[in-house]
Amino acid sequence: MAEMDLDDGYITGIFGALSPIYRQSKANATLAYANIEALPDNQMVISYPADSSLYLATRNFRIIKCFGKPGRAVKQNYASLTKMEDFWRIWYENTQEHGYYRDIKFVESRELLFRSYQKNAVSPDGLQIYKNDTLIADFDTPRGFDVSGYIPPYFYSNAFIDEDKGQIKIYRFKL
Repeated sequence: MAEMDLDDGYITGIFGALSPIYRQSKANATLAYANIEALPDNQMVISYPADSSLYLATRNFRIIKCFGKPGRAVKQNYASLTKMEDFWRIWYENTQEHGYYRDIKFVESRELLFRSYQKNAVSPDGLQIYKNDTLIADFDTPRGFDVSGYIPPYFYSNAFIDEDKGQIKIYRFKL
């Protein structure tokens, strides 16, 4: 990640590193990117698709602590990348057939962190809820479900669009 001055485009700093899990196996290579969610007090949470851990860090990527639990039944035996020209095909196979940690969302007013994940090609997806660094819930969700926001008293999902039926579905739930 880079820090840029938006007025002149000057890069003022380059930060970050991949999770240690990416050094353990080349099969994780197509999922070597981060999801980052800003938190109060100049902190952030970093999540990686192939890593069940979450990393609490300062905004300049100094890791404060590592926490998190593996999702239930996440199938992570990813196909390996052997040639760069196969990258997109292998990435597609890994994200369609296998499990990975997809998205994170922090709802500041409730002090809750949501992490959505895919288990495999056929099972429902999962959603973990963390309060501070403690897992307080992990339940099944529809495929592709991510938490997008909170308008009291409901949490709302991303939109599910079916152009053929002319429908847009949004899920909501209360805690």
